[in-house]
Amino acid sequence: MFRFRRALLQTSANSLRTSGIMSNNNASSSSVAVAQKAVKQLRLEAKIRRINVSQAATDLKNFCLQNAHKDPLLVGVPSSDNPFRPPKSCGLL
Repeated sequence: MFRFRRALLQTSANSLRTSGIMSNNNASSSSVAVAQKAVKQLRLEAKIRRINVSQAATDLKNFCLQNAHKDPLLVGVPSSDNPFRPPKSCGLL
C-alpha cells in the first residue's frame, strides 16, 4: 500500500511538472492543493474495510441464490405484466 501511495504522489508531481503548473510561484499553492487532494483520497481508500476474495465470492453466491426467485431473467415475466409484449389486435374489426 505504501508503494502505491508513493507512486500516486510521484505521478501527481510529474504531471504537475510536465504540464508547466510548477513553473511559477502561484503554482505552489496549486501543487499543494493537488497533493492535499491526493492525500485525502488515499486516506479515504485506507479506511475501506477489505475482505478476502473468497469471502466476497461466497457472499455474492449466497445473495444470488437467495434472490433468484425474484430475478425476471431467471424466472421470466408474466405476459400480463410485460409492457413490451406485442399488442393484441381486436377481433371485431
